[in-house]
Amino acid sequence: MKGFSYGPFAPNSTGEPLPERAKLRADLATMQSLGGNTLRLYSEPSLQVLDDLLEFGVHAIVDIPWEKHRCFFEDWSAREAARESVARAATSIGEHPALLAISVVNEIPNDVVRFYGHVRIERFLAELSDSVKQLAPDCLTTFANYPTTEFLQPEVFDFCCFNVYLHDADRLGAYLDRLQHIAGNLPLVLSEFGLDSIREGERVQAELLAAHIRTVFEHGVAGSVIFSFTDEWFTGGRLLDQWGFGVTRADRSFKLSADAVR
Repeated sequence: MKGFSYGPFAPNSTGEPLPERAKLRADLATMQSLGGNTLRLYSEPSLQVLDDLLEFGVHAIVDIPWEKHRCFFEDWSAREAARESVARAATSIGEHPALLAISVVNEIPNDVVRFYGHVRIERFLAELSDSVKQLAPDCLTTFANYPTTEFLQPEVFDFCCFNVYLHDADRLGAYLDRLQHIAGNLPLVLSEFGLDSIREGERVQAELLAAHIRTVFEHGVAGSVIFSFTDEWFTGGRLLDQWGFGVTRADRSFKLSADAVR
């Protein structure tokens, strides 16, 4: 798996946090030229978007957003909203051939996990995964973990995802070996990795991403998602311009890192 994270963007004319269709298709063609075969999306896409991905030979890992940052076990409505969001996604897109997997959550905050304990969190994540399987039996499930909560280890998922931002190849390799032990018999995927070219420089970004890709496959990882495809990023109700994690700029011109990951 060789992937890129994508978005969120300012809402398009249909209300999706994605570019207009023509621009999205142009982005898919660019990803294809860079050897990308996987897109990580942070909200449920429309069937039209998935059809476009399939046309370009790209598959999607789709995160389902819900209120993970609050103490959701204290509020029945928050848990129910999470269940409904996951079930809705499984029903609408779970059997689409362009869907690689549904990720039932991205990075539950460490303080929330420690407050409730890992067993309770793991049971809830397993419940969300089971909901997907009940509605779309062939759909793969995962969740995006990160080093601070690496002790979360639900065993019901189809592959193990970690967001890891280690900028030293040797340290990354050593940590990947540790994650392989945590993943056990499950395939390991790095679901986010990147570097800000505004603060570190484009050449450093390119060198680091090239080293990252080599290290990932030297250590038997099933795949990696580079964060991100483009500098264009919309969050908190506004576009961020002091941000440079993309391998392309906001206008989609290539940085040095685009050739480095090709």
